Amino acid sequence: MKSRVCGRCGTVVSGVCECKKPHASTCKNGYGRRWQRFREMLYRKRARDGVVCGVCGLAFGSVSPHADHIIPVIGEDDPSFYREDNIQFLHPACHGRKTERDVKAGRTR
Repeated sequence: MKSRVCGRCGTVVSGVCECKKPHASTCKNGYGRRWQRFREMLYRKRARDGVVCGVCGLAFGSVSPHADHIIPVIGEDDPSFYREDNIQFLHPACHGRKTERDVKAGRTR
């Protein structure tokens, strides 16, 4: 089956996207409450200086940014999981395209 980027969440999927099951895939991969608090803290911290998409360089406007690991991580136990310098904020579509490139290059699962 051919992979595609989910228009709702920006995840690369082949078939029906997991985003229809709230928090199912994110929590099992370590993106639970601790991650949510970390991501929000980091976004607020960076928002003081202005945050733009790490891929296209455009502002977010009314679009909610996705937090992305610049260097893909394996899970919450990975030492780079909570490193601030390994996080960038992306538009959902930019995040989906980056994830798709990472998957094709074998850099992520």
